[in-house]
Amino acid sequence: MTKGDCIFCRRENIKDEILWESQNFFVKVGIGLLAPGHVMVISKAHYSCFGELPPHLKDEFFSVKNRVHEKVSLLFSEPVVYEHGIYSQSVSHAHMHFVPAKTGPYLFFNMRSKIFSSLPSEKVDSVHSVAEALRKYGSYIFLEEEGDAWIYNTQHAAPQAFTFRKEFGRFLSGDDLERDKEWIAMTKGRWQGHSGIPARASF
Repeated sequence: MTKGDCIFCRRENIKDEILWESQNFFVKVGIGLLAPGHVMVISKAHYSCFGELPPHLKDEFFSVKNRVHEKVSLLFSEPVVYEHGIYSQSVSHAHMHFVPAKTGPYLFFNMRSKIFSSLPSEKVDSVHSVAEALRKYGSYIFLEEEGDAWIYNTQHAAPQAFTFRKEFGRFLSGDDLERDKEWIAMTKGRWQGHSGIPARASF
């Protein structure tokens, strides 16, 4: 995928879905929402994944990630956080998902054992470990749940064999389009109605 083909690089086309931005990152409503409040942190510059992020952007990314985690927790519930790296991405551009774990009838928990039990993994201190994972494996999945984080080695995994969407989707029912409309409206409404994070932040 080139920058010209990338939906995340053409922010003008998705401006109605952008909830917040910093100097080098923005937050938008998730694609094919897995729960109300599902949002993504996305780099403004075109990187294949967050493991490719240059050193001078890491502090800002870490700050943005933490603030979005806090806001999703406040407005919805503590989120499950994940990034596919370059493995089975829906869009080949760095983006990290924040999915509220407890929303209405849905409760997502212990996703580590439910999705990735057969993949080689290691517990890590923080999201900063994705750069080392990219160097070591070339392909990874990052997962953070209830304060713990893991890196999964996907270098030998078949494409699309392990995806959050497939596994989360098992818990969902009903009309996808109507559900998406309702959840998008709810997500936008709560973000826009809360003043905890300004529309643009300075770092």
